[in-house]
Amino acid sequence: MSLSVFKTIFEIYIMINSLSMIKKTIQYFTQNPRKLSLIDAFGALTTAMLLWFVIKNVGIDLSVSIIKSLSAFAFLIALYSFASFMFIRTNWRSYILSIATINISYCVVTLTTLLFQSKMRLTGYCYFIIEIVFITVLVNIQLQVAKELKKMEA
Repeated sequence: MSLSVFKTIFEIYIMINSLSMIKKTIQYFTQNPRKLSLIDAFGALTTAMLLWFVIKNVGIDLSVSIIKSLSAFAFLIALYSFASFMFIRTNWRSYILSIATINISYCVVTLTTLLFQSKMRLTGYCYFIIEIVFITVLVNIQLQVAKELKKMEA
């Protein structure tokens, strides 16, 4: 057998394990939606802190007002997620759908900001693209968990 056949088999193996891991992740968070809320809160808080302390001081040629606005938006998401973690005991599906919508809104605002920034440094674009990828993965998990919770309600 040639090397490419082994490579293809290995790639299929990785893909199957990845799909299995995604299914296990969705099952876990369907059983533990509070933990999904906590992960969202820590992610949003990390974003707010990175924007406020690191990117603001490193300099990516993005106006301070835009950095403050994005940081404040992320901080509000963190507060909402922490409050949900602390106080919500039932109806997790509606919370998860609302936070997924808010996360998507943050991504849209960020992408819109990127489109109109002609002077921003490459490091800034890279940071925001990576951030959007992470948030998109989280939103996908949130939507899948909400779908599973709906099945459990029926």
